[in-house]
Amino acid sequence: MSRSATIWSLLSAIAAILAIWSLAAWLLPIVQDEAYYFAWAPHLDWGYFDHPPLVALISWPATIAGGSALIARLGTLFTGLVCLLAAVRLFRTVGLSTFNALTVATILAFGNLMGLAYGVIATPDTGLILAWVLALNEAALALKGHERRWLTAGLATGIGLWAKYIMLLIGPVFLWALIAQERTQPEKGRGLRGPWPYLGGVVALLVIAPHLYWNAKNDWITLRFQMRHGLASEHLSVDTSQTLPRALPAEPGSREWDLGKIWSGFRDEEQKKERAPGPYDETLKSINRYFGYYGSQIGAWGALLVAMGIGLRQHRQRSISDQEASNQGGVALTAETKPLLIAATAVPLLVFGLLSLGTKVEANWSAMYLFAAAALLTPLLLNKYKAVFIGFLINVCLVLSLIVHANTGILPIRADRDRLLAETHGYAQLAEKLGALGEPIFADSYQITAMSHFYNSRALVAQWPGITRDSEFVRRAAMNRWTLEDLRSAGGFWLITSAMPMAIPGFSANKMTQLRDCKESGLQVISSTEPRSSAKRCAKPVHEWYLIRYDA
Repeated sequence: MSRSATIWSLLSAIAAILAIWSLAAWLLPIVQDEAYYFAWAPHLDWGYFDHPPLVALISWPATIAGGSALIARLGTLFTGLVCLLAAVRLFRTVGLSTFNALTVATILAFGNLMGLAYGVIATPDTGLILAWVLALNEAALALKGHERRWLTAGLATGIGLWAKYIMLLIGPVFLWALIAQERTQPEKGRGLRGPWPYLGGVVALLVIAPHLYWNAKNDWITLRFQMRHGLASEHLSVDTSQTLPRALPAEPGSREWDLGKIWSGFRDEEQKKERAPGPYDETLKSINRYFGYYGSQIGAWGALLVAMGIGLRQHRQRSISDQEASNQGGVALTAETKPLLIAATAVPLLVFGLLSLGTKVEANWSAMYLFAAAALLTPLLLNKYKAVFIGFLINVCLVLSLIVHANTGILPIRADRDRLLAETHGYAQLAEKLGALGEPIFADSYQITAMSHFYNSRALVAQWPGITRDSEFVRRAAMNRWTLEDLRSAGGFWLITSAMPMAIPGFSANKMTQLRDCKESGLQVISSTEPRSSAKRCAKPVHEWYLIRYDA
């Protein structure tokens, strides 16, 4: 392949990824957590209940979005573009010097199923992944003899900590690479015997210092939330400084109990029968989480697995020899940076694999490993360019089919078990319905609150504390401006919830209506007086909400 052709192939791959991201950002409806982060954007701060502040800064275009998913995601698209360019630079730094190799590495890194979401869905991972790639590139340059680049590696690490605390895993990655260099190539630099890695750590600490100071002033709220959420699968509650009383379970004979009895019959046939726990249930759950986690990491490659399987099957047990590398156009990972790439692949996978034995681990938490893995795999797959490209196209088709499904519900998945529809479907209609009620309105969860804000900011929906897990909507006064006096003056409030009524001190539930979000017919409003066989009631709704009026 000629030089101009290989340059064109790289530019085409980059352009294709950007085009897919832009199309998905335009057509994919907003998902729940995105809407939550978009709600932070008008309240820029040094920290938030759930995460450090970088995701709010990236989400700033949402303040002018007016309900447009594409405009709200402009910050994510821009961050994704910078990450693309940074990844190409990283691949060149570690020895993938030809345009053909850069093309394969770029497709592997961004053409997998997770990679196709990097530049679309606004999450804290967006900033984390960019910082991770930048930090790896600076560390690779430092390992190649430019020791002062540990300072910029520390800078990138600090930026990553502004996104997610998971960025701390880059520390063991750097340590692994430095120890490997000390053992095999001590002539390349002083490594741990010199000051630069330690000064890089100081730079990282200085960068994250304002957020740590904010945490200290706010009862370490973000750190405590992440420790409970990530390590114990428990949720942190906002302290009693908030002004609204926490919801309590309804007592038998109360108005809330009686209303719940009316509606619980409609849910009986949809509830799963729970069995008594067995003696080995927890062990089986741990094993299931462990293998499920690694299965999700393998599955993230999608159709690229076929090309990877072909390349690995034909590869020898040892690393590619110099002769093979020369036959592939001089493409070989530099000896100084290969331990760094191995560590950047292994550390996230090993750490979260171990965590999965004790708690639920989301597949995206270790997504940053994909970049180093892409670089390691590229020399093995360089002669399988067509298989890599076909795998990329199949992954694109899979993603596009999911986008179509999110807008049409075309795939044959039961509505009440459809994770994608549960994230996106029906919220625009719900926000319109809530906007017609007048103030004040509360939701039981941050998800409903956030989606209502995105689709109808005029509704001013707030989250009531204590029904589901607390969030920034409960913690931040500017996002939960109602006081007990306001609610009493208004005579009460409306609550939209996915559960049966709860008791709220000082208020009594008066009436309750069911809202069924149906895949085929949209939002159905069902009165408690309608028979179970009502023609309006769809059998398996995507969402089943209850609109309850509480009077003072």
